[in-house]
Amino acid sequence: MTELDRLRRILLSDKTRLPCGFEEVVKRDVERALSQYARLSGRTELTVDVDARGMYVIKITATADGIYPCKKPDK
Repeated sequence: MTELDRLRRILLSDKTRLPCGFEEVVKRDVERALSQYARLSGRTELTVDVDARGMYVIKITATADGIYPCKKPDK
């Protein structure tokens, strides 16, 4: 591993430190939004990683046992 690789790894690991409670707040907001469209049937999973370019990768997994009918938008 070169010095540059080591520095990149350190910088990326520093970037993965999220503000306290970030994941729980986002997960709660996502669950609230999804529950308007689907009957959620399990826990919502949320992970936040940083890729090799330093970009955040946010993955959300939710299960539902039903989808609510779509409402027509008001004109």
